[in-house]
Amino acid sequence: MNTPAEALALSHIGYAEAQVVARFIDEKLRAAVDERTPTGLHGIAFQGQLLRTIAWLRSLAKLDDPGNDFQAITSAARSVFESAVDVTLMHFDGSANGPEKMDGWEDSAKLKHSQNATEYLAASGRAPTDAERTVMAYASREKDRVEKLRLRWWPNENGRHPRNRWTGRDLGTDAREADKLLPEGFEEFYRLRYPQLCWNVHGSGLAAVANVGPDAFAYIGGQAYEEAAQFATVVAKVVALHLGCWNEEDFKRLAQHVEETRVAVYLAHQAKRGA
Repeated sequence: MNTPAEALALSHIGYAEAQVVARFIDEKLRAAVDERTPTGLHGIAFQGQLLRTIAWLRSLAKLDDPGNDFQAITSAARSVFESAVDVTLMHFDGSANGPEKMDGWEDSAKLKHSQNATEYLAASGRAPTDAERTVMAYASREKDRVEKLRLRWWPNENGRHPRNRWTGRDLGTDAREADKLLPEGFEEFYRLRYPQLCWNVHGSGLAAVANVGPDAFAYIGGQAYEEAAQFATVVAKVVALHLGCWNEEDFKRLAQHVEETRVAVYLAHQAKRGA
């Protein structure tokens, strides 16, 4: 069991690691991705996943109190993990699970929401607001087009919105398949850590925090910092590969910089404890 001092050291190490990855993406990758997006195959889909990852890393920079911020930090780690799985599938399995399929899922989700909102408002007898009318209009405008997409991408759903993820599979299966394409520990993370992250993100009950001592919260947040950094690096790698701006030396230097930062922060904590 980690001592309070060890948990605090871990949280500071993870926080620093996430910021190293954030600076790397901003300084070494972002401009090249933006430049290649207009001409790259499905460039916007990959740029979008990188931008989402950047946004999470920038949010983590503001979440510097892991004992209190642990719920938001675990949300970031969970989201970035899913992005890493998705870009891996889109790049390496593009014929079966490419960006067009993800786009179709997004449209299908909007249609489902539009129809549910229309049904609810009709049953309630309440006049819709202008914003709600915009939501309702999506179904009347896009229904035929989206239903064709559903039949194309998820024929086993018989025209319904897919019950699982955009791939038509659950996340555990997607993590396993992504590992076959790019072995980055996706399935292990999904099996061992993902449920714990979810307990902090959504759902009823207090599974993640019940009977947990106050000193453990820094550890929970610190671990999630590291995991967000780990999978943000995967997103950066795959996007760079897809858009033709992969630089092996840059990513080697990133790994070295991360390790040097981890050691420096740890030694600073040890020195502070010994002072």
